[in-house]
Amino acid sequence: MIWARRAAVVLSAASLLFGCASHAAESDGPRSSAPARGSQTDAPPAALATWVWKAAIVTEPSERDELLAFSRVHGVSSLFVADVPIFQTDAGFAALADLVRRGHAQGLAVSWVEGDPSWALTEYHAEALGVLENLRRVNARLRETALPEIASVQYDIEPYLVPEWRSRSEEIEAQYVALLDELRPAARTAGLTLWVTAPFWFDHQSFRGTAIDRAVLPRVDGVVVMAYRKSAASVADKAQGILRDARAAGRPVIVALELGCAVTPESTMCGESASGIDRALSDVHARLAGFSSLAGLAVHQYSSWREAASR
Repeated sequence: MIWARRAAVVLSAASLLFGCASHAAESDGPRSSAPARGSQTDAPPAALATWVWKAAIVTEPSERDELLAFSRVHGVSSLFVADVPIFQTDAGFAALADLVRRGHAQGLAVSWVEGDPSWALTEYHAEALGVLENLRRVNARLRETALPEIASVQYDIEPYLVPEWRSRSEEIEAQYVALLDELRPAARTAGLTLWVTAPFWFDHQSFRGTAIDRAVLPRVDGVVVMAYRKSAASVADKAQGILRDARAAGRPVIVALELGCAVTPESTMCGESASGIDRALSDVHARLAGFSSLAGLAVHQYSSWREAASR
């Protein structure tokens, strides 16, 4: 998930929405193979999220109606919505409040996403922390109108996108981890739980004698692992390392797959049909259900998923 500076998106209330993985089996490993034909996994799992990056999908009434209808049809239980300035305006807040109200009525929660790669750097930590005040103000307005507050924030920073990463990765990793030390207490003060996104390879990216995911996990409330690959089997395989480390750390994980076409072919299910996406979600869930750290699945992103469903 790559975005321009200040075009942040969506918070993950997964610790509440997905029950912190309490539904998963007690064993700490994957099932050995995909389920038999006709099993319960013919339908997508209940804990399912998708990203909404375009503000107009929330602010335009017809787009909002379609988003809610799509979520009902496809069993989506959480929306990761971009935090953009329009939600601080009266009109933007009214649209967001309508989504929160109607979503709550159908069992659909709204979460925030924030992020910019530069926030990993020490000189931008204040900017990363500062956005929490905007979220606190939105929740205060929701509370005033007797609507459910948004429960958590997902920081999608991706420090490896900083241009200096290739030459200074260890230094940037240390600054990123230091940011998480600041973010979690600040998020709690704002009344939010803290989630972060992480690529699947964080389970073997070296950091101070261990893997960086093992440094990240204790500092957050949960992780969305971007296990972006072109098949369900590959998605499940790539997610296992972080799921194992998260089990040891006592943290829930949401496993995400990619549908976009503007990425390398091995990283996406671009072109897959809506029924194929449903099968992939079921397959991934079946392969990973043995991990007690599994808290749900996510599809990146809603616009791509909707396009697939319209074909």
